[in-house]
Amino acid sequence: MEKISIFKIIVNSFIIPWNNLSFYSQVLAIPVLVLVAIWSVWVIILPTGQASGSFFIFIYFIAFTYLAITCHKLILTESKSLKEIVAINIQQMFLFFMFAFIVYIMSFLIKFIIITICLNVFLDPLSNGMGLETAEYIAYLPSMYIVGRLCIIFPAIALGYNPGLRWAWKTSRNNHLHILFIVAIFPWVLQFFISVIYRLNATLIEQVIIALLSYLSAIIGVFAISLIYKELYTIEQQNDSRH
Repeated sequence: MEKISIFKIIVNSFIIPWNNLSFYSQVLAIPVLVLVAIWSVWVIILPTGQASGSFFIFIYFIAFTYLAITCHKLILTESKSLKEIVAINIQQMFLFFMFAFIVYIMSFLIKFIIITICLNVFLDPLSNGMGLETAEYIAYLPSMYIVGRLCIIFPAIALGYNPGLRWAWKTSRNNHLHILFIVAIFPWVLQFFISVIYRLNATLIEQVIIALLSYLSAIIGVFAISLIYKELYTIEQQNDSRH
């Protein structure tokens, strides 16, 4: 089976939004500002109660779900209609949120199991925190492998489909390492460059700027997942036409 192009997907995740900067900015400005506002309120008031903390987390993930679906639609529909792009129904939001939670739990369990094994067999958990940090690094790629294999379910939902996780796992099987690089290494590199400009005891303004850069990085990552889906769909269609 034909392989997706890592280079093409990463480059296009920058070039496509750059070539449509005005329209993309118009569509994404409000969702990003809402996320920054939620984050800023969280930082300022630092909710301590379980109820208030859970409320902020819920609102935050609803807002991010909306942003992610919008990003997928921008890349995959190529529509220039603002009304069409921003129109997202409750069912889409619910499915996206539900599958995101399922994938997160699966990834978390893999990470938890690997960290537990590492700390109990190979590493010293009391070595000034270094044991836990090393275990987390070891568990990162295996946990992200699950995310990579299943992530194409999200662009499909954004387009109004619900093919299921089994479809996502099957469709990504021949490109699993390519996808792992795009969903794990690529975002890590982006976050590394952002972390370089971060400093301790940063002012609220500086933290807001870092938050904005982090959301822009996340948007680029979502664009990359959209392009993975697009390439895999094209490959699948080509293979079907040959049979």
